[in-house]
Amino acid sequence: MDTGSNLKKIQKTSDKKIVFFDLDGTLCKGLSQSYLVHHLFSKRKVTTGFLIIISIWAFLYQYGIFKNPERIIKFACRITKGWLVADLTRFIENFFNQRLVQMLYPELITILNKYQEEHHVTVLITNAVRPLAEVIGCRLDFDFVIATELEIVDGIYTGLVSGDVIYGIAKAKAVRKFAQNQEYSCELLAAYSDHISDLPLLEMVQNPVAVNPDPMLRKIARDRKWNVLDCNKKIPSKK
Repeated sequence: MDTGSNLKKIQKTSDKKIVFFDLDGTLCKGLSQSYLVHHLFSKRKVTTGFLIIISIWAFLYQYGIFKNPERIIKFACRITKGWLVADLTRFIENFFNQRLVQMLYPELITILNKYQEEHHVTVLITNAVRPLAEVIGCRLDFDFVIATELEIVDGIYTGLVSGDVIYGIAKAKAVRKFAQNQEYSCELLAAYSDHISDLPLLEMVQNPVAVNPDPMLRKIARDRKWNVLDCNKKIPSKK
């Protein structure tokens, strides 16, 4: 893991064509980190007050009222304080199996698998924290993960973010650094995202795809004749 450049090499590859996938609203319905907080609450790992704050933020962000998630992500990262790295990974693996896997868009998984079958480099790029993004990246067989890093001291999370929250311009900077660090010439083939904040990333690639785009991104995609993919997935009821 190279925390300085915010990437995790999962699988060695020499393919030169790279495809980027956003997570929330693109690969999965809704906000993965919000789902994780709800799962933590169900296991009595966070308080009701904490859950209410995150739920309100998720609502405001999804409806475009709250624009930049950096502050709330840093706030939410407090829940990792005191967790052993291995313990949190196991907890998130169970969360993925029990909850998050149900929220994945089958259409996007099919597209991802097609790129993988063609031996392109696939990169999960998200503002989600690395412990969550890494589990998802491994389960979906991504080659790399670029995510928000958390500070670790002696194998224990401190509850603090290390470096930038991977959002907006920071995503584009992370992609440039990622490409520069490769040992081969990179062709930025495609990127998939739902949110206008990822416009700098989408503008970097040959084939930008707007997935379930917000109104601003939809208009830009239509004006620039980018591909638009609308997925329809109902959130399963809790049992």
